[in-house]
Amino acid sequence: MKLGHSFFAAFSALILISTLMAVPTYGGTTGGAGDVTLSSTGPSALTWTTRSVFGSATLQVTGPKHFDFSRTVESDSSIAFDLYEGAEDPRDGAYRWTLTYRSPVDAALAEDIQEARDAGDVCFVDELKEAGRFESGAWSGSFLWLGGELIVPELSTGTESLTGPDLDAASEGALETELDVLAKAGASQDSKALPTKDFVILDDLIVDGSGCIGFDCAGGESFGFDTIRLKEHNLRIKFMDTSFASGYPTNDWQLTANSSGRGGMDRFSIDDISSEQTPFTIEARARNHALYVDDAGRIGFGTAAPVTELHVVSGDTPTLRLEQTDASAFTPQTWDVAGNEVSFFVRDASNGSTLPFRIRPDADSNSLVIDGESQVGVGVSDATHKLHVRESGSSGVLRIVGKLENNGPASLQLLDTDSGDNWVFTNKPTGFEISKGGTGNIEMELDGSGNLTILGQLTTGMNVYPDYVFKEGYELRSLDELAAFIEENGHLPGIRSESEVDHGERVNLSELSRGLLEKVEELTLYTLQQHDEARSMRATIDEQLKRIERLEALLAGSEALSK
Repeated sequence: MKLGHSFFAAFSALILISTLMAVPTYGGTTGGAGDVTLSSTGPSALTWTTRSVFGSATLQVTGPKHFDFSRTVESDSSIAFDLYEGAEDPRDGAYRWTLTYRSPVDAALAEDIQEARDAGDVCFVDELKEAGRFESGAWSGSFLWLGGELIVPELSTGTESLTGPDLDAASEGALETELDVLAKAGASQDSKALPTKDFVILDDLIVDGSGCIGFDCAGGESFGFDTIRLKEHNLRIKFMDTSFASGYPTNDWQLTANSSGRGGMDRFSIDDISSEQTPFTIEARARNHALYVDDAGRIGFGTAAPVTELHVVSGDTPTLRLEQTDASAFTPQTWDVAGNEVSFFVRDASNGSTLPFRIRPDADSNSLVIDGESQVGVGVSDATHKLHVRESGSSGVLRIVGKLENNGPASLQLLDTDSGDNWVFTNKPTGFEISKGGTGNIEMELDGSGNLTILGQLTTGMNVYPDYVFKEGYELRSLDELAAFIEENGHLPGIRSESEVDHGERVNLSELSRGLLEKVEELTLYTLQQHDEARSMRATIDEQLKRIERLEALLAGSEALSK
């Protein structure tokens, strides 16, 4: 049978009506917040009310031109929204909303949930839901804003039950169409037999009413809002392409509702008949809006209001799984990319579900940046070295910006792969060590008391030598002046006093060495001065001794004559 264009027009209209209807979904156990009602509380205002108090509820509304509004309410039974809260001048068009709730959770249960999270127990919340201790729900729908008027589907009495309208017997009877009458004429009320003769219509077919196809269609079929109904125990719509000319597509497809064998799956599938593949399947009882594509091409998983190109919503750790099988002879490996209130993380699901990578909430911008030259910036977006770390805390405050931690000695190795030079910096219980790999020697060691031991010589960068002491024009204090300075100040001139060091002044070894060398050179000058003075005194004494000897000789001669 070939159906006319009216079928497709009716089918499109049915899809549009379904989109505007408020469709319920419930992700928890029976006995939760129950149904929710939507009421108009003003020209641009709506209020959602649940039958019982929820622990928390979040309303999200999205619409034209990136309209995105979200509100969370704690411990209440209603949540309100005004279109002008999200935009000063709301755009005309369709707006989508999603309301999710969580039942009240007492302090003890909240503590148990947190302990399970910390312990990595991913099944605990599911077990709570199965036991009826932890419940959640979600509803979604849409409304129109046209020319300053709020239009909510089926909202005629101020409230709308989001479980959908019910049809009474009278309404159902009124929906019987001429096709029902024709069906009654072709088969008795008590028989499901259908005419066996094929009808071939060499023209368009227009049916002003509904139609039923299948072995179980009965006379007096009540269609309700159905335009086309398939009714039997094997429900299939097959698309058989009879193209035969070279280059034209010929693949056959099929829409399949439920498996046909006993114990089969309740599902809806798109089958690639020619390739014997089923690329698309929806299982019965899949959660509401398991897959949703909005008018901007954004895809929602678990939400009817996607705000990005791909939007995943879950009440417990939204997760993307990347699983490599051994189908291509590679080692199987599974990774999870997920996030929750604790962190965004990558999980190695194949190796003990370790979490090798984490980002905590409220991390600063540029916490970790890898630029086009493979330079890594920590706290900086424009790294200038292979590893560039910047701390932007309070100015002048001492902060630790790097830390190496181990359950034993921690080392930092610097290796030149060209020359093979290898230096190792290590902390040990005995102190901090610097060693050169391969020598077995500790080149430098600093213990906890501040004692520094080096294997070789200590060389400083002092570039001012006090040889100026020996140059002409240097004013050398006299020993009397030096003695007076020491008497008054208690230390050598140019050398810091003991009191300065006692007050926390650091000792600059290069400065101290320069000062001491200056004093040694000055002492050398003093020694030379004293040497000159001593030599002059020795000459004077020698001359005096000679005079004494001559006087003694004269005296001795005089005494001899007098006898």
